[in-house]
Amino acid sequence: MTAIRMQNPGVLSKSFPAGNGNNFTFSWTALVNRNYTLQYTGDLGNTNWTTLTNLTSALPVLTVTDTTAPANTNRFYRLMLNP
Repeated sequence: MTAIRMQNPGVLSKSFPAGNGNNFTFSWTALVNRNYTLQYTGDLGNTNWTTLTNLTSALPVLTVTDTTAPANTNRFYRLMLNP
């Protein structure tokens, strides 16, 4: 699994996905007291994304682990800052 760095000013300062077995962990700098949705899909051509979690940041760094990530397949993630 390859680590990817994403950056989107105003939403994400850092994201460091890291694989560990079938688990996939994300950590990012968050805006405190804001709501986020983390979604995934196995096909970027698919318009239907599955919500992994919704959460509100209580701390400036959030970490989420996808324990359902299948081995030997592609899974794409997107993080949304909700209004």
